[in-house]
Amino acid sequence: MPIKFTQNTRKIKKKRSKEQRLYRMVLSGILAFVVVIGMAYGYANAQSPQVIQFSWKDKQVGVQDDGFTLTFNRKMNRESVEENLLIKPSLPGKISWSERKMTYQLTELPSYGTTYSIQLSQAKTARDNTLIEPFVSKFKTRDRAFVYLGVERKEQGRLVLYNLTQQKKTLLTPAHLTVVNFEPYPNSDRILFSAFPRNGRQKNAQQLYTVTTGLNYQDISNNVTAGEIESVLDSKNDSTLRFDLSANGKTLVVQRINANNLEDSELWISTQEHSKPQRLGMKAGKFIVSPNGENLAIIKAEGVTLVSLSDSEKTAQLYPEYDSMIRFSPTGSQKLMVKSHEDETRSLFLVTETEEKELFTTEASILDCKFEPREQRTVYCLKTEIVEADEDTLVEEPYLAAIDLETANTIPLLALPNYPDVKMTIAPDGIAILFDQVVATVSDGNNDLSTQNGQAISAGRLWILPLPEIPKDKNFNRIPPEELFAGFRPLWLP
Repeated sequence: MPIKFTQNTRKIKKKRSKEQRLYRMVLSGILAFVVVIGMAYGYANAQSPQVIQFSWKDKQVGVQDDGFTLTFNRKMNRESVEENLLIKPSLPGKISWSERKMTYQLTELPSYGTTYSIQLSQAKTARDNTLIEPFVSKFKTRDRAFVYLGVERKEQGRLVLYNLTQQKKTLLTPAHLTVVNFEPYPNSDRILFSAFPRNGRQKNAQQLYTVTTGLNYQDISNNVTAGEIESVLDSKNDSTLRFDLSANGKTLVVQRINANNLEDSELWISTQEHSKPQRLGMKAGKFIVSPNGENLAIIKAEGVTLVSLSDSEKTAQLYPEYDSMIRFSPTGSQKLMVKSHEDETRSLFLVTETEEKELFTTEASILDCKFEPREQRTVYCLKTEIVEADEDTLVEEPYLAAIDLETANTIPLLALPNYPDVKMTIAPDGIAILFDQVVATVSDGNNDLSTQNGQAISAGRLWILPLPEIPKDKNFNRIPPEELFAGFRPLWLP
């Protein structure tokens, strides 16, 4: 007897047909996806293992650049990569991994004015030990360069850039301005400086400017003109007395004085690189901005106060036992402070959140101290000692010394007789110190160039001192300084 299809049977048949088509579509999609993945995997494995990205390729790096990455197209045998990676000249570092990316974190600062080569061969893949295609690349470090104030002829009172690597000198500021103070931005592309109109008649009318250096380490393919001036603060109502720029270039604090009332001065602040400073609502004499721009040290007769610039709710830290502060460490976690004693001696202390360590005591003066940037285990200090000029006269003569922060040992490096107003600056890679030698006389009011003590500067010379590796036993060959050329107040670019 033939089977008769009912209406329900036809519906079931139709439903099953739809389900089968949907099943076939899903299965086809899965198969296609598997094929694509297989093809991609096969293509990747068909390619030779190689480096597909080097983060420092064709870059000019500085001490702020603390590491590079290598990215591979295949998973690598990590041990074989680490064993065969070669950097010339040697640049020590630590290696870490994330999948196919290797990070090389520097443990020593790169040397400026140097071309480094990086090579990798004989490294193998993790899966089948296939040898990598040989990789060779190069990167450069920033040029050794510094700025200074000119003292002779057309350079007098102007900011001058000297590229030590290229042996090239560039006048940055115009002849109608006499520069007073200056600080670089971290990329070395610009200098922040204060200046007044030439001829000394308006020394109290200091304005704040920036000037381009012509150095462009962020985009070396883009040529930048040196000497382009931009006004930051004018002197219509208030004049600039002092300023300090954080090492990261993000925070600027300026001491301004009322042009009509010299007793009225206060601090102004800018926390954005191209913004105009605004009143901070504080008064201060000497002050120092921390490297990260988050704290401000204010030095007054009653002691040192550390104020937070990033958190208005944070209570200020008071250090009433110290009468001066010299410097923050590069990380900002340490401070060099000076304490005076009743016997008229003074001591230098290394101050942290948990410790106050005395480094030395002197009967004379502590002019300046700077942290050695490579390991930050040493500070270089300009100190003075009291000597007899003749039978009836005692004078203070400066000398340069290295102080071991761990042992507090002081190692004299260089005597600087007849250098009453010496200024020093240490290279960002710690390779050398620049210092000046000025000839100062009593000011007659007509000389625009003057020391911080108000004496007129009639001449000045710049010197460079290579810094030796200082052993614990103090026995090492002291390298004599080399005279460069006329100028004063040198400052290395970062």
